[in-house]
Order: sequence, then structure tokens, then C-alpha cells
Amino acid sequence: MRAEHALAILERSAAADITVSICFSAHHSRTFRQLSAVDITNGHAVVRAIAQKTHLERITQLSLQLTAVAWDEDVFAPFLHQGEPLPMPSLRSLSIYTWDSEELASARPIRIRAFNLEQITIESCNVWAWSVFAGARTTHVSIGGFTLKMSDLASLLELAPNLDRLNIGSLYRPTHIHNDISPEAIIRVRRSLSAHPRAGSRLTHFDAVSVVAPGLALLCQILPTQLCVPNMVLIQTAPDDEDDDDWLEFLMIPRI
Repeated sequence: MRAEHALAILERSAAADITVSICFSAHHSRTFRQLSAVDITNGHAVVRAIAQKTHLERITQLSLQLTAVAWDEDVFAPFLHQGEPLPMPSLRSLSIYTWDSEELASARPIRIRAFNLEQITIESCNVWAWSVFAGARTTHVSIGGFTLKMSDLASLLELAPNLDRLNIGSLYRPTHIHNDISPEAIIRVRRSLSAHPRAGSRLTHFDAVSVVAPGLALLCQILPTQLCVPNMVLIQTAPDDEDDDDWLEFLMIPRI
């Protein structure tokens, strides 16, 4: 829609639930075309409007999806500033997609204060703190394209006991898992999650996409021992001339 129409809807939204999807790439037949200057300017205007305090206080339910092929500072800056995190109490679903280098992605933490999101998708951006994203309402989480910390994954499992679908990885960028927990701490985390009455108990789908070895083995170390996932999808994208070491390593993980 035209930018002025989108801004009018935000202004007159009152108590209506709103879903905003802004795509800074034109996708057609699996190809991307360059957006016009007008398209980009309009997108920036809507993002700025969403980040305004007056709109955030008025909207009662907001789902937000931002997509950009390349990093756009004018789009993501409101959600990254180094001061107090941007308060978004009405946010219920957050999806952010961008496909830059892994180094840049890991250095950009999303700083939004929005508790108890229902769905979280973070593609090639880091997360400032899971405690301001996940909660009892969180059922779907998809994160990848950057370096994940084991401690963050452990926190996610503890904070989101009703998690139904967990997707680790990305088709666009490799996903690394950094072991920032000592072997003794891993045992404590696993015991804590196993003792938690519901940690991971409602997980029905677990997908791993292009997780760099030994990432899956590390992830399995902290999963609760009683975990039983009925649906699992594993995707490993690699050139044809590479061997199957990653797959063999995964098949040898005892706790899978």
C-alpha cells in the first residue's frame, strides 16, 4: 500500500490488532530487484512511525516483520540504540530478516523490551537478552545466521516452557554455536532443565539448518534428558565435493 495509507492506519488504529510487514527487497520468481528511492523512503517513514512512543502506547497488539537483503541503518537503528531498549509492550510477534556477513550480524543485538512474544524469528541479527523476548506465551522460535551462545539457548528453553517449534539455523548464512559454558556448568544446566517441570516438554518440531559442526553436538548437551521430539528436520547445505563428516558426527551424538 502507499505509505500515507499505512501511516493513516497506524494513526487511527485505536485498539485494533495490527500486522506490519515491511520488505526492503522486491522478490519475484526467486530473484531480487532493486527498490526505487521512493519505495525505500516510504519504508523508512513507516518504520519511524512504528517506533514512535505515541503509536506504541496506543496499539494493543502488534506483529512486526522487517526484511532487508542488505543492512539498512535507517530501518534497524531504532531497534539497536545503545541506551535503554525500545519499549514495545504491545509487540506479540517479531520477525527480522537480513543477510549480511556473520561478523556483522553477531555484532548487532536487537534491543527491544517486549516480554512474552508469541513468535520470534531472528535471521542474521543477534539478540540482546532472551529475558525481554521469551516467556510462557512463546511457542515458535526461529534463530540463525549468526553465532549463538549455549547459555542463551539454555535461557530460551527455561524461559519458554511452552515452546512448540524450535528452528536453529539459516539457509542463507551458517550458524555457529559458541560453547560459553564449562563442562561442569553444562551438567548443571542439563540437570536444571531436566528438573524443570515443563522445559522442552511441549516441543513437537525441532529443525536444524546449516548448523556448523560441532554445533548440533553442543546443542544436544544442554537439551533436557526427558526431551522427546516427534518431528525433526535436518538440512545441511554444502558443495557436492565436501564429505559427510558433519552428518556422521551428528549420527554419533549419543543423546539425539
